[in-house]
Amino acid sequence: MDSIVEISNVQKKEIEQALIKDNYFIAEIDGEKIETLPQYMEAIKKAFEFPEAMFENTSSIDSYLDWMRDLSWLGNKEGYVLFIINSSKMMIGEEAKKAILFETFKDAIIPFWKDEVEHVVVDGEKKEFKVFIEK
Repeated sequence: MDSIVEISNVQKKEIEQALIKDNYFIAEIDGEKIETLPQYMEAIKKAFEFPEAMFENTSSIDSYLDWMRDLSWLGNKEGYVLFIINSSKMMIGEEAKKAILFETFKDAIIPFWKDEVEHVVVDGEKKEFKVFIEK
């Protein structure tokens, strides 16, 4: 699977049902409600159910990456999925920052869960991390 896959609304419903059945954690953010990097970070905090007082530095990509490569509070899941709906409306006017965020999935988050987790986390287990965007 590609790192980030574009899907339709109909496909989203089918994929979501299958992944819930397979014990994946499902997160969803609405790009139409996200105009800035801090708003994106807040949406991610809610979608991935970050515990209170965790990930407070929402202007730091490094902090974001640290927490997205933890997710231990979500319990024993087979993998993680992020659906970004209305992605074409997300961060209009901040396309460079949006591109960086998408690159972090391809270059850091997905590879971490695919392989690196076993080498850097005690008892770390490989898991899938999937990102689907709905225009």
